[in-house]
Amino acid sequence: MTTMSALKTPRCCYCACSLMKKKMKMLPFSSSSRSKKSCTIGRGLSHHPTGKEAKSSTSTSSSSSSSKEEGKTFWMETTSKECILAALESGCASAFIVSDEAMLDKFMKFTTHPDVGADAARTSGENFDGGKTKTSMLRWFRREEENTNANGGGGSLVEFSSGETIASIVTITNPEDVSLAAKRTGVVVVDVSENDWSIIPAENLVAASAERGGEVEFIACVKTSEEALEQLEALETGVNGVVLKTDDVKEVRLFSKVVDKIKKRGRENERLEVAKVTNVKNCGTGDRACVDCSTNFKPGEGLLVGNFANGLFLVHSECISGEGYVNSRPFRVNAGAVHSYVQMPDGRTGYLSELKAGEVVLRVNAEGETEEATVGRVKIERRSMVLVEAEKDGETYSCLLQNAETVRLICNNKGEAKSVAALRKGDEVLIKIGKQARHTGIAIDEDTWCER
Repeated sequence: MTTMSALKTPRCCYCACSLMKKKMKMLPFSSSSRSKKSCTIGRGLSHHPTGKEAKSSTSTSSSSSSSKEEGKTFWMETTSKECILAALESGCASAFIVSDEAMLDKFMKFTTHPDVGADAARTSGENFDGGKTKTSMLRWFRREEENTNANGGGGSLVEFSSGETIASIVTITNPEDVSLAAKRTGVVVVDVSENDWSIIPAENLVAASAERGGEVEFIACVKTSEEALEQLEALETGVNGVVLKTDDVKEVRLFSKVVDKIKKRGRENERLEVAKVTNVKNCGTGDRACVDCSTNFKPGEGLLVGNFANGLFLVHSECISGEGYVNSRPFRVNAGAVHSYVQMPDGRTGYLSELKAGEVVLRVNAEGETEEATVGRVKIERRSMVLVEAEKDGETYSCLLQNAETVRLICNNKGEAKSVAALRKGDEVLIKIGKQARHTGIAIDEDTWCER
């Protein structure tokens, strides 16, 4: 059992990480992540047990990161009508924290369908966005401050419609507040928005939540979308949810992108198809790019790369042993010639020649599940090249890769890979097929589009 004193200094980051390694298997694309379940926005508190319910609940904290994301909570605290409208439009918040009854009535006027009425909406939890889009289980909360410092300068979160206390609040200003929060049960809103230290406290609280087997769930109150992402990714699983505290509509729009990112993580969102190799041809020398990322790839993972946007091949990383001739480099994908397209997030593509440190590419496994990977370095060197062509439904697709035993294409959804040096006509490879033209990496509809 990790003692609470271990949570009082930055040194406890080591303890937290050690605990998490024992408690959880944080492997992207693990078997549990293939359940095809995604993060659900707008569940309210139905998946956040409090009090006795929390103590009797079954812990699932040892599952993969995607199963944790399944119950993430996204709330907002604001005094701005524009922020609420932006949140409703994007669907990035399932509940709002407002200061008092007067502000609630003001906001309910434009979030409630005229045929329902504010009182009925509060009772049923059914609200409407401008009379057009139904927003299920939209909830309204208020803060109740404590007159004593016994709870670390926090308070509680109360639902307007029922008067129920649905969460306690702990304001984090020092290590002692982290220890206090870690001892709570039920749903705990940890307000780190005014504290210089936020990431280490989040890691400690994630570890504490894992250790206690579901007795406590932490929702972090933050000021920016960037801080929200940091909290949601602390020790990979992240806190159970976030409250964005802002009156800046730009932050709301950025926050919606964070929500979307968490929602998509670990899902099968790239359709891969099997194509048969029709030609393998040596093509002399050329400039090829190795993409080195700030994360290690695992067997069966790589990058989608191709000569044309309409067909991207799944190129395996160098995580496989070099059989004594060269060390494995699991952070690297020897991705191909510099002119090649590479798949990036949000359906965009980029050129290998233009990638640089800090950019994000889409890491893909053999089942099409994805994870973003940050580029740390791109190495462009002159090497012997090989052209690989493959056919699917009468269409031919191709990629130009370095001719080396360590460069492999993934062959099937089991993640099996074959070196381009051993690739022969009739072999199978996985490709992503696209039917649209590209302009600055964005898919567009263009009738006269042709690549060959």
